[in-house]
Amino acid sequence: MPHVGTQLPESMIPYMRKAALNLPDTDWYLEDLYDFLEDLNVTVIAAHYSRYVVDLNRSADDISLYPGSDVTGLCPTDTFSGKSIYKQETHLNTTELKCRLNQFWYPYHRALASEIARIKAIHGNVIVWDAHSIRSEVPRFFNGELPQLNIGTLDGTTCQQGLIEKMLDVIKSNGDYSWVENGRFKGGFITRHYSQLSLGINTVQLEIAMRSYMDESSLKPNFDNHKAQPLRVLLKAMMQSILN
Repeated sequence: MPHVGTQLPESMIPYMRKAALNLPDTDWYLEDLYDFLEDLNVTVIAAHYSRYVVDLNRSADDISLYPGSDVTGLCPTDTFSGKSIYKQETHLNTTELKCRLNQFWYPYHRALASEIARIKAIHGNVIVWDAHSIRSEVPRFFNGELPQLNIGTLDGTTCQQGLIEKMLDVIKSNGDYSWVENGRFKGGFITRHYSQLSLGINTVQLEIAMRSYMDESSLKPNFDNHKAQPLRVLLKAMMQSILN
């Protein structure tokens, strides 16, 4: 869960605009939605710090994963709605960028890589589930309303086809949620970088439209457990299908 963090370094706060301090682009409440993970003995590597500090789902060299598309950077300077994060236009200097990488980016990825290695040593195979959520409508990134469930495997190259089919079978049999495979979101840095099918390491990204489990109309969306519960059941069934 690389985008659930809500903490900010004290040194960064005075330079940020008030609206940005609300952290509108956070992947809200994923920990609540996926509250069953301990029951499945699934490890969680969750970010503490906001994606505005550094985006953990981008490469350290900030190469765009979607060439030609509008994207936010490794250390974003504007929000998904195109509003400035900082009070004054700023381009992070090399020193600040290196500091953020060393303090936040590298530790997260060391932890993730270490956990992948630990699980592989025990089980021989690994599934990395890259959990995300996003507002249903973000004109900057896509037209119209996003399907509720967006599965990304870089066009089927980061996960065994049999596992993908098991997940899709669960979604299809449920029938209550719109979905797409490798649509606007094909998988970010984590999905692409850590997949090694020849070594039994599978990765999949699931981007969930927030309307599926919350009221996304407010500045800080409100978790809606009535909406969330059936989705939670579906997500658990998807995970169980591939773990089995």
